[in-house]
Amino acid sequence: EEEDLIENSRVMGAYLLDRLRELSDHPNVGDVRGRGLFAGVELVEDKASKTPVSEDVMMAVVKKAAEEGVLVGKTTRSVPGLNNTVNMAPPLIVTKADVDELVDAVQAGIEHGCRDL
Repeated sequence: EEEDLIENSRVMGAYLLDRLRELSDHPNVGDVRGRGLFAGVELVEDKASKTPVSEDVMMAVVKKAAEEGVLVGKTTRSVPGLNNTVNMAPPLIVTKADVDELVDAVQAGIEHGCRDL
């Protein structure tokens, strides 16, 4: 209550989704979705077919984001062939600057990982 984390989560969650939607123009971003501070960016070989990117591409994206100082996840292998969403869930105390750093790192990861597609 003291830090108004629920309100911060609402405001920063909306900001996170707005910033991630800026990535929608990238040819390998199939979808951006989220609720609150839990968000995902689906990566595809091309927007028309929505064919998921490979595991190697996903690993390159996650690795590059980590090199940029941000830890993100990816969907698990529970559904074969559909391991193509970069997941993020920043803490409730996240700031606008933190969200900017997160999205910039995800963008760098996508540009790096998808450069040969």
